[in-house]
Amino acid sequence: MRNAMVEAPNYHTLTLFWTLRRLYVPTKAKIDSVAKQRLTRGFAEQYDKFKDNPDVVQCLKLVSQYTDLLKQYGLRDYMVAKRMKEAVESGSGQVVDNMELYSRLLYRLGLLTVWGLLWVPAGLLALPHVLISKHVAHKKAKEAVKNSSVKIAGRDVLGTWKVLTVMGLFPALHLVYTIAAYLIGGETAAVAYFFFMPFISFYNLKAQENLVRLFQSLKPIFLMINNNKLAEELVALREVCRTQTIKVVEEIGWGIPMSFPCDDPPPLLGSKHRNSSFGSIDWFPSDEPAGEQKGS
Repeated sequence: MRNAMVEAPNYHTLTLFWTLRRLYVPTKAKIDSVAKQRLTRGFAEQYDKFKDNPDVVQCLKLVSQYTDLLKQYGLRDYMVAKRMKEAVESGSGQVVDNMELYSRLLYRLGLLTVWGLLWVPAGLLALPHVLISKHVAHKKAKEAVKNSSVKIAGRDVLGTWKVLTVMGLFPALHLVYTIAAYLIGGETAAVAYFFFMPFISFYNLKAQENLVRLFQSLKPIFLMINNNKLAEELVALREVCRTQTIKVVEEIGWGIPMSFPCDDPPPLLGSKHRNSSFGSIDWFPSDEPAGEQKGS
């Protein structure tokens, strides 16, 4: 049990440890869950020892700014690490062509409409399941967090109680809806509902999952349309964070050094990233002049 736990002063610091792990591991490297946990625990267990080191302070400051920007724009780190980075490294003057963006936007809006129409019938009937299970699960999760010294959000309790609540609610509501179908449409409608609705409910779950993923993917597209330089600047900031993370691990000794069969390309840094649309961000470490970093 202890090997699965990572202790941190607060949840924000814990999210920084997760981000540091993703930054340290090369984009194309594949590591298992054991290695991920080992890297994260390495940062957490040595945090008190290195937290006042100037390089570590600088690294955490940059990583915190990077994670805050990802939250602000509704992006995930893998989007910057893989998709946006590939666009920047392609060498094109423009990160993504506007026509490509608009066509992708229209395509995803069309998919969103189709999946939304498929969700409506079963989704409306499932609302009692969702509302009641959500209320019960959140109540139980709050109680678990209050009575525990290690739980942060109680997500394990949240998921468990959602499953337990639905296991009791689904058969009961299915029977109620079957009786309603019998009263409204007769025996044929009731039999059809009783046997076929579980299959429709299953595909409703798939539709709901696709709806959420499609909706989340729209925000980065709108963002790229409004600011084409944003992808390049986010990649540049991530590269600075990655460089600083590697430095504090391999030179300062914070964390657990690991070797990987592949590595990311050299950082994409340049003086043009200083005037960023993100505002005042200290792009370069305080102990290295900007001119030296630029020329490296």
